[in-house]
Amino acid sequence: MILHKKDKRLRLLDLLQLPFSLIFTRFLNLFTYIIPDFNEYSLLLRLFVLFLAIVLTGIGAATMLNMNLIPNPGDGIVQAIAAEIKKI
Repeated sequence: MILHKKDKRLRLLDLLQLPFSLIFTRFLNLFTYIIPDFNEYSLLLRLFVLFLAIVLTGIGAATMLNMNLIPNPGDGIVQAIAAEIKKI
């Protein structure tokens, strides 16, 4: 947002980053209570859940980046700098 001050063109998607981050955080808190604690289960089940979580996180991150929706903080700063120096 700071980099966009010069041309005063702030995309709507840039403004939506904060509310979507808050909503996403609320969903994470909700799923923390819904998903059971796997500490008392077998190691094989815990490894399967870990693998599933890694795969689903990767799919979700790739989908968000490919759709060019709300960027993650690291991706957002790179996109803003690239747009400022006219690389996009």
